[in-house]
Amino acid sequence: MRMNQGERSMFRGNQGGQRRPNNYQQNRNMNNQMGGMNNMPPAPGQMPMRKPMAPQPGMPAAATQGMPQTPMGGMPGAPAMQQIPQNLTPQQKYLMGAQKLLNSITERNPYLKDQVGHLIFDYVHMIIGPEKAPKITGMLIELPVQQIREYMTSFEALTLKVQEANHLLMQQEQQ
Repeated sequence: MRMNQGERSMFRGNQGGQRRPNNYQQNRNMNNQMGGMNNMPPAPGQMPMRKPMAPQPGMPAAATQGMPQTPMGGMPGAPAMQQIPQNLTPQQKYLMGAQKLLNSITERNPYLKDQVGHLIFDYVHMIIGPEKAPKITGMLIELPVQQIREYMTSFEALTLKVQEANHLLMQQEQQ
């Protein structure tokens, strides 16, 4: 069988006579360039995790600090990570974020508390203030799934739940 010049170059590597690295070397080089990310698949029953980005040239170092490791997009029950337009009111932004999460609010979702907590924290902070926002957010994500679904469908319902949780905290402080 005769091969043309292009077919021969595919089998020999590049034309310059340099040796092409094998797949192991290519993967290792890519792994080193990506900050040592492991190309190994996750263990059975574990979801792959996205590592924080390494600072890029021209990117402020603070932009990548404190970035949590989050499950990769596309996993079942994960909300799509899309930007919410900035010209909306906080109530509209909350409803858009909540709509994306609503289908994943089930007892079977192992990430339910994290997803809901990440969504509502800024709004709880805005409603009640910085001192009580972490505690009240924690209280709200511990509610039964049906109640979580209720406050995820309306900003007013979230506001009522925040005020109710704040009232409970105030009662506990008085005792």
